[in-house]
Amino acid sequence: MYVDKAGDTELLNQLLNSNVSDHSKNDIVAKSEFTLDELRTLYEFRQDSFIDALVIRMSSAMDEKEFYEKGMKLLFEPRSHEEQFAIHWFTPNFYRYAEKTGDTETCSRIIDRVLQLYNEETEDWKIQYLVTLGDMGNPEVLRDMLNDESYDENEKIGFIVNASAHYIEWLERDSISEDQLQLIIDSMYILPGNEVKTALQAAVERGTVQNTQSVMDVIEYIEEYGADLCLEGCS
Repeated sequence: MYVDKAGDTELLNQLLNSNVSDHSKNDIVAKSEFTLDELRTLYEFRQDSFIDALVIRMSSAMDEKEFYEKGMKLLFEPRSHEEQFAIHWFTPNFYRYAEKTGDTETCSRIIDRVLQLYNEETEDWKIQYLVTLGDMGNPEVLRDMLNDESYDENEKIGFIVNASAHYIEWLERDSISEDQLQLIIDSMYILPGNEVKTALQAAVERGTVQNTQSVMDVIEYIEEYGADLCLEGCS
């Protein structure tokens, strides 16, 4: 109730250092009007009880560079499993930031780190790290994952869902490499998505993708077995 009434954040900070429940601490961080400086302080003295809410608040309040720097510390030096898991949802953002700045070495480090976390994680959560890798959209990594027989079909479906947004982006460009096109085709036989089919047909009509037999075959396959992937949400 105090949070909902926009209570004084100094007192709320004191509550975060008290023995109130973890749920209450998470609510305080999620709902209170903390300043950017206060969020920075909370980051330094973070607790597992409110790390999820704190990371979300940081992602919207901080500029891209600052969030990247603080997030990378959590990614590579997490103090707990809770920190590790809270930040991994934002890992594709960090990858894209490093890619945008031309830091290919850090891009590789991020990929290696996520693969390491995948190998260390319990079976219940492994799929989350594959989804993260798919969301990065690195063609070489996606091809390696698709060809790796140690991943079962459900795991491959997990990363293809997120990779499909990148497939559509590639198809909407003025040109697409043969490797990228083949990766799309191979992925669609595992998880045929209507949105990818639409983008592929449009690329054929524009002439950026040749209407080869393999392209016609995969379009027919998606028409028969495909479903909406809801990449932008389904109503």
